[in-house]
Amino acid sequence: MLLWLGLDEMSESEGLDREHMRLPANQLQLLDELTAAGTPIVVVLSGGSAVEVGWMPQTSAVVHSYLSGQAGAEGVLDVLTGRTNPSGRLAETYPTSIEDTATAYRFPSRIPRSST
Repeated sequence: MLLWLGLDEMSESEGLDREHMRLPANQLQLLDELTAAGTPIVVVLSGGSAVEVGWMPQTSAVVHSYLSGQAGAEGVLDVLTGRTNPSGRLAETYPTSIEDTATAYRFPSRIPRSST
């Protein structure tokens, strides 16, 4: 089974800092329910920044499509069908949970922004 997961438009903005690194709760709930059904799941992850991946053991595989744009689905299809080898490397680290990062106890930042 293919399952697309990712950040929503409110989390994927240059105009604000994220308050957490989790995927939306409704997506994680769906993954839990599909996992309980016993069907192998391949997740296609969409997003422009790192997320917690503590849910990864529930999957058979994860393909990260980043913010792939209009033609991204064709590229993902090429990877899923074996036409293209997904041998790229991620540009950042994806922690199991925020506690696995060096900045865990300083995230999210609470430094007030200057109004000038």
